[in-house]
Amino acid sequence: MAQSHCLKHQERPTDTRCKSCLKPICEECTYTTPEGKFCSDQCHQNSITSAEKLAKLRADEAALAAERQRAALIKTVILILLLVGGYFAWPHVPDSVKKPVNRIIKSVTGGK
Repeated sequence: MAQSHCLKHQERPTDTRCKSCLKPICEECTYTTPEGKFCSDQCHQNSITSAEKLAKLRADEAALAAERQRAALIKTVILILLLVGGYFAWPHVPDSVKKPVNRIIKSVTGGK
C-alpha cells in the first residue's frame, strides 16, 4: 500500500488521517482532541454531532425494542387467558355450539 502525503504539505508522508473525513494529515496539520485526531475544528464538531445523533438513534432503537417486547408479552398473556377461560368455560357451552365445533375438530384431526 502506498504511503499517504499530507494534503496541505505534499512533501510530508503521513500515516495519520482525520478521524472524521479521513484526509491524510501531517503532525503540523493535526488538531488533537480527547476524541482523536482531526484536520480541523469543523471536523471535530462534525464528529461530536454524529456521535450524539448515533447515541440518540441507539437509544430510540432500544426503546422501540422494549415496546415491542412489552406488546408481545401482553398479547401472549391475553392469549393464555383466553385459552384457560375457554378450557374452563367449555363444559358450560350449549350442545348446539359444541356439536359443530366437535365435528370440525374431528374432520381436522382425522376422526381421532
